[in-house]
Amino acid sequence: MNEKHKDQAKELLLTHTPLTFAEAMSEYYSMPNNGAGGRLHLVLDDLNVRNSDLEFCEKLCLKEGDWLGLKIIEFLQMFPEQDRKRLIRGEPIY
Repeated sequence: MNEKHKDQAKELLLTHTPLTFAEAMSEYYSMPNNGAGGRLHLVLDDLNVRNSDLEFCEKLCLKEGDWLGLKIIEFLQMFPEQDRKRLIRGEPIY
């Protein structure tokens, strides 16, 4: 993630601009080097949604300063595993 996108992600988080999950994913994919899911490829593209998968991606995001990726992971961690794939695919979970 380049400095411009790091600054944009930090600003987004600091201002608490509400994003839907779909908007956050769209923004994430539009960032440089994230066209194939970036650091979250394992989760977003391959649909590996176990807790251990999310934790692996979370560590990558922390290491690289990927703040939007961290927020996506934090959001997914709030849901049971069976709902995570539905959320990523944009399906209702109820």
